[in-house]
Amino acid sequence: MNYKNFLQKKVDQAREQIKAGQYRSNEQVSAEFAARRTELANRFEATIPPNRT
Repeated sequence: MNYKNFLQKKVDQAREQIKAGQYRSNEQVSAEFAARRTELANRFEATIPPNRT
């Protein structure tokens, strides 16, 4: 399979997924990753010992 055929297959698959409702909007993806970043930041902060001065 050459690259052009490979790429066309990927595009066709993506279009079929969209038609079937198997996709997420940019807003949904952004919200999911914002939540992941917040969770990760909170876990990181929990591992930092308090500053004892």
